[in-house]
Amino acid sequence: MTTLHLIRESSSQKDFSTYISLVSTNDSIVLLDDGCYNANSHWLTKLNFKNLYVIERHASARAIPLGDNAKSITSDTLVDLICQHNNSITWN
Repeated sequence: MTTLHLIRESSSQKDFSTYISLVSTNDSIVLLDDGCYNANSHWLTKLNFKNLYVIERHASARAIPLGDNAKSITSDTLVDLICQHNNSITWN
């Protein structure tokens, strides 16, 4: 079973400890809204997570450059990802 984790706000170390404990290797993480501020977080970089996505329009609106570990996607791609996963969790 795969889960899509939608992270919508900038997070602290405590938040990332929670995320890390709940994310499995087949899950995906999407950063959107203010969650884009986490794109270059050392917590996500340390994970070296292969299924990390950022809504390009949201990151661009916040002038956030994307690191090598995050893939830029559109809102349409987000809909596709939601359909490809068994569950989704929105982190606010």
